[in-house]
Amino acid sequence: AVQIAEEIKRKTPPNALFLNAPTYNSAVVLSGRRSLMRYSGHLSSYGIDYEPRENEVKRIYEGSGLAAGLLKKNAIEYVLISPEETSNLRVDPAYFERFTKIAEAGAYRVYKVN
Repeated sequence: AVQIAEEIKRKTPPNALFLNAPTYNSAVVLSGRRSLMRYSGHLSSYGIDYEPRENEVKRIYEGSGLAAGLLKKNAIEYVLISPEETSNLRVDPAYFERFTKIAEAGAYRVYKVN
């Protein structure tokens, strides 16, 4: 995760918005970049209704018919696919191959989607 976090820092602007699995240890967190949704456990502890956004995250990673519209709606610029995403979500890697891969390290890939 540290290696891809360094790549993210090097290849994306500081205010870039990422889509990543809502886990507490994402490489996006290590990079200091913004994330559409962070760890749901933290959000729920503050009483934040995170389920609608979590459902959108899932639909995007699935590559559903709603994915393109949700990427645009949420102004997502980059998508991280890593072991956290593939372990916690249903990810359709073929959907993301249409986008430019800007970084890769081991099982980690970053796509520019906007």
